[in-house]
Amino acid sequence: GTMPRGRAAPATNAQAAVTTVHMFWIGETLPAWVPACVESYVEAGHKVLWWLYLREERASDLARVAPDGLLENSMLQLRDAAEVLPFKQARRMFFHGIGEEGRGSGFGPLSDWFRYEVVSRHGGWWADADSVCVRRLDGLVDELGPGGPIICTQPHRLDQACRQGTAGAIALPPPGAKEAEQHQEALAGVGAAPQKVGDFHRWVCEVREAGLDVGVVSNSFFFSPKPGDNMLRSLAGEMRELLDSYAQEVEQEGVDAVRQRCSLPSHLVGLQLLQRSVRNLLQFRLLEPGRLVHYRARRDVHCQHPPETLSVSLTLSHAHGAQGWTDQHTFVPIEGSVGGFRIASIAGHGPSETFLRVAVALGSEEAGELARHFGKRHPSDRMRLTAWRALAGAAPDREGRDAIWREAEAAGSRAVAAVAKLRRG
Repeated sequence: GTMPRGRAAPATNAQAAVTTVHMFWIGETLPAWVPACVESYVEAGHKVLWWLYLREERASDLARVAPDGLLENSMLQLRDAAEVLPFKQARRMFFHGIGEEGRGSGFGPLSDWFRYEVVSRHGGWWADADSVCVRRLDGLVDELGPGGPIICTQPHRLDQACRQGTAGAIALPPPGAKEAEQHQEALAGVGAAPQKVGDFHRWVCEVREAGLDVGVVSNSFFFSPKPGDNMLRSLAGEMRELLDSYAQEVEQEGVDAVRQRCSLPSHLVGLQLLQRSVRNLLQFRLLEPGRLVHYRARRDVHCQHPPETLSVSLTLSHAHGAQGWTDQHTFVPIEGSVGGFRIASIAGHGPSETFLRVAVALGSEEAGELARHFGKRHPSDRMRLTAWRALAGAAPDREGRDAIWREAEAAGSRAVAAVAKLRRG
């Protein structure tokens, strides 16, 4: 059966949580590029639970700025953030920043608490709503196997150690490398990153000499295989206490006073708490090997290691201009058959389609012209359809969308014309 929108049943096992991605947006306005980013996760094959204050903030602009067809997609579930925290309380937790200019003001600390709270309740992935999906996240879980949470990192900006901090810095095997014995020995040899900046740079040299990379723990993406993870529950509880104390201080002392001294010394408190927790897990060997994943965006996509026994891989590629926009499929044998295979997963599209949709959603004339050019002349029907969908999604009203699809129907692609006719119907 199906569940009504906004009433999705929680994941009942780790496998159900694998493909679930939680996202959150709060604010008076919803930029058009945010729904476009959310759509990238939906089209990659994830079940997205998008948490919003539907009645208080999104009643007037969500349908207007969402890409055409996104809100009707069965893989997207709009969830009311008021289920987790009433809107009135959320407004109390707005961070007014530090100093006279209010550095770092916004809902950042609230968002950090929200992500820890939601994933600790439901399990699954967390992804920032301003990120673009370029690969399926469940494949990453399959590669690592069942276990505890997955914590992601990004390359450390070593030239900005003073600003980025050293508490979240960790040594990691290079992306794609097996958890080989030499890497484990090297990790044990370099130890944890020192807190003093001067000692930190010497530690970085030791890490690199050992053949390791330096990453920094991020809370933009993380995964829990099931609800009730102890680390996330603890983080959510600690952040909630800080936010409640801060809101009380604002009400009692005023904004100007709390900008000088308060319970939240920085908008990065939520991230720093996670970095501290990961550091403790590694120090006391509570995080299983392989659960800390280092991924370099736009550089690391796929690594196929040599098999332990004889294996034959065949790659059949049709030489055509549209080849770069085709799906990549993973096949597995059909049980009980001889030589039979089925599609196990579809890796999904590349980033070009998503970037085009985001560019059009931003509203520039150049992006619109490029999308029309792609819609009429691109070698891939799939990319053509993406271009017309992006233009239709950016249209101001129903008449504008109908005009776009009428133009698409006459653009020279039979496949696109069939879809356009249905859209206009």
